[in-house]
Amino acid sequence: MLKADVVIIGSEGAGARAAIEVARHGVKPLVLTKGPIGKSGATITAMADFEVDSRSAKEVLGLNGDIRDSQEKFFEDTLISGGYLNNQKMLERHVTEIPAIAKEMIDKGMKVEKDLDKAAGQSYPRSVITTGHEFMKPLIKMCKEENVAVYEYFMATDLVKKDGKIVGVVGLDLSTGEFVEISTKAVVLATGGGMQIYPYSTAPDELTGDGHAMAFRAGASFIDIEMVQFMGGTMIAPPAVEGQGFGYALCADLNSMDCWMLNKFGTRFMAEKDPVHKEHVTRDKLAVGMMTEVFEGRGTPNGGIYVSVSHLPDQIIDHYPAAKNVPYLSKDWDFMGFNYKQIMEEAKRGKALEMAVASHFFCGGIKIDETGSTGIPGFYAAGEVTGGTEGGNRISGNALTQVLVQGKDAGASAAEYAKKASFEELPKDMGQYKDRVLSPISREGSESSFELRKRLQKLCWDNMCVVRTEESLLYVISELQKFKEILPHIGIRAKNRVYNREWVDALQLESLITVAELVATGALQRKESRCVHYRQDFPVADYQNYSMNNILENDNGKISAHFEPCVVTSISIPKEAPKNE
Repeated sequence: MLKADVVIIGSEGAGARAAIEVARHGVKPLVLTKGPIGKSGATITAMADFEVDSRSAKEVLGLNGDIRDSQEKFFEDTLISGGYLNNQKMLERHVTEIPAIAKEMIDKGMKVEKDLDKAAGQSYPRSVITTGHEFMKPLIKMCKEENVAVYEYFMATDLVKKDGKIVGVVGLDLSTGEFVEISTKAVVLATGGGMQIYPYSTAPDELTGDGHAMAFRAGASFIDIEMVQFMGGTMIAPPAVEGQGFGYALCADLNSMDCWMLNKFGTRFMAEKDPVHKEHVTRDKLAVGMMTEVFEGRGTPNGGIYVSVSHLPDQIIDHYPAAKNVPYLSKDWDFMGFNYKQIMEEAKRGKALEMAVASHFFCGGIKIDETGSTGIPGFYAAGEVTGGTEGGNRISGNALTQVLVQGKDAGASAAEYAKKASFEELPKDMGQYKDRVLSPISREGSESSFELRKRLQKLCWDNMCVVRTEESLLYVISELQKFKEILPHIGIRAKNRVYNREWVDALQLESLITVAELVATGALQRKESRCVHYRQDFPVADYQNYSMNNILENDNGKISAHFEPCVVTSISIPKEAPKNE
């Protein structure tokens, strides 16, 4: 059996930063990750930016910031964007701690653009532009400097509880096929979101909500998990680029190319929904606008909308990549490993691009406090797997700010807890944990995890995407019960135990079902439309009745729900919805 003072599940932004902090507190960390550190998870795929108030960006980081900005204004903008559902204690740390953390990242070698970008929802330019690769470089360097142990190709499947506290972690060594038990004093969960419940996602394939499922089984509470952010800009045609996020380079946030979005009748629908800003709106409003067209039958044949640039002069289009000047888009239209020059030449001649939304970020998740504690002794969490910081919506750049701040804080808290705790013997009966891992490969089942995953994703896309209703959500919940009944009948055709993808898919499917049920249940409880959560049967924000956090808990294996007051420190929640809500 392995032992580590603190186990960190997840190796990228939040997990790596947590491990560094654990080591700096004189405690031994062990990082578990499904793949190699720096090459798995969501952080490395970021395009990427993180937020620092513009004054600090200038005075602390030496960037081209605006001294009129302040941490207080950064706080206020994030709160307004989040529909006032943010935990203000967490948000205070978010805006005040990031400058020093970011400076260390830059001092350790992270390359950034000297000019800050300004995204929708920001009063001043706050987006520090870099890449996911550059973001991870200093984190990996610091992990090596602190002698952080990393167990790669390990899939954690459960947190082990004894006498109400976390005492261990179990899972599958993907390189050997062996069930592994790890004794620990504390755990930091940093597994990211669960975006793979949908067929179109900006996240990599391993973001299957394993952390959410482990936390739910361990008894953690969830906060506002219905708040799943979707981003407009995923290509759905032609087939060669289906699912690729090229549209983000053209249409994300401030829509700097001034693309027009059209339905199948040629109507510029965003001009009708917001005559002032049109397509130049925050991600939540753009996603609702796009998918309402699809939901109400005005979408394209492939279930999206059209994006046109034919109203722009050729010179503007040709020089756009150079003008945008970001690391992820080359002057020759290379974007994330694909070349779009031919597609853009056709677009100049009048052919519209066909796009849809994709699941992009979980604004809600495991409920923690400002220290990263879940309230369960020995259990901490950080990053996108948590909720509270972003409230009901996330401004561009706040994700990487969140992972750095929460990673540092959760790592420090877990380390201090571990210093005072002792190793405990794992429970004598570990059968339930071992069966979860080994049963799929040991049986001859009639169901394919791959096919079931596709069916689950279609169920969520058709009924629980951007546009939701009570009828569609109840249908999702009822269908998920059928998926649970099928789980024991999943079999693995390939019986090899080393890097068996079919086996991993079967384990991940159970996580996806849990996440989907949490999202559907949360969305059913919130009978209003606020931020990224849109209920067509309750299309307006109800600040009188729903300016509260939506809490879900594990009640003997079933989900129970209630609302709690938001944590408020300095800015009161308005009695009525703001005019732009």
